[in-house]
Amino acid sequence: MKIPLETDWIEIHLDEIVCSARGTAGKRFREQMVLVAAAISGRLCDGSMCLKSAKVFADVIESIHLGSLVIDDIQDASVVRRGKPALHTRFGTPLALNAGNWLYFEALERLTVASDVPESRRNEAIRLLIAAMREAHEGQAVDLGVDMFTVDRKAVGQTVELASSKKTGALMEAAFGLGFLCASEVSDTKYRAFRDFGREWGIALQMLDDLGSFLRSLNGELPPERSFEDFRNGSPSFVWTMADELLDDSAHRRFQYFASSARDPLSESFTSGRTEFEDLIKASELFPRGLRRTRERIETAISKLEAQCRVSGQLPVNQTSEIQQLTTLSRELEAAYGNFDRFNKNSNQDVAEIVR
Repeated sequence: MKIPLETDWIEIHLDEIVCSARGTAGKRFREQMVLVAAAISGRLCDGSMCLKSAKVFADVIESIHLGSLVIDDIQDASVVRRGKPALHTRFGTPLALNAGNWLYFEALERLTVASDVPESRRNEAIRLLIAAMREAHEGQAVDLGVDMFTVDRKAVGQTVELASSKKTGALMEAAFGLGFLCASEVSDTKYRAFRDFGREWGIALQMLDDLGSFLRSLNGELPPERSFEDFRNGSPSFVWTMADELLDDSAHRRFQYFASSARDPLSESFTSGRTEFEDLIKASELFPRGLRRTRERIETAISKLEAQCRVSGQLPVNQTSEIQQLTTLSRELEAAYGNFDRFNKNSNQDVAEIVR
């Protein structure tokens, strides 16, 4: 009988799991953010150190993001990820948790030895990523610990903003900051503007994700075990923010009643009240108004970044293709997270008309 070597055990109990995680292709928006930020920051060309740095940074932040997804699925008891069984359902929670943590450390270690990244920028990149990971864990504490059913309506928007800023916003800030560091020094005054834009973009991304998940749940596009996850867990979601802003007290109570019943999708209260709930959502125009809020946030952030770049002379008037990439990417985000016209397909005024 062959005695397994150390490398055999690691290959079986770690490498195989990590390969399975990496085999489920995601949207890789964080990678795109690194590359676009590097292009705006300047001097991104084939064969340059800048391009090599961008590739290193993009791979590193995608690995960290992947590790966070593995751990999030465990903490949220999610059974599906990107259309496939979640890692912890296939390999068990202990091994999946170990693999998720390993992805964090492997990514940071890879950055420490990256010879294609100048030392001063590499040190700042490590600091930026550690800060983002620390904030993401703070946001996850809010996401897991807060029960939105018990949060006072006056604090709903602030609570949702805190969770999304810490979780998604911090990592996107790191992505755009890393892209900046590909071509510019940390001492540059525009570094802060790039990071601020990244955080705003991340918050908008979470808004779209929340709306898209809610849309797919209402349309019956998700299996029962994934439908209305934010309601089942009482987690902060942009849907709560919009409901608080759009619904009067009576309508909000009906909203909360259905949201509470969604914790048991097989319950009579859930199935019997579904039609009334859908009518309530349509009447409030929650999807188009939520989408408009998201677009306004992205457009404002892009305008601020463009203005900062023009003031510094970094983005000449006749060179706007990189900024236009951000607008294009924002539309791709909307398409990726949900076709919001579908839910209102029977109404007289569709989503596109309301958003304009």
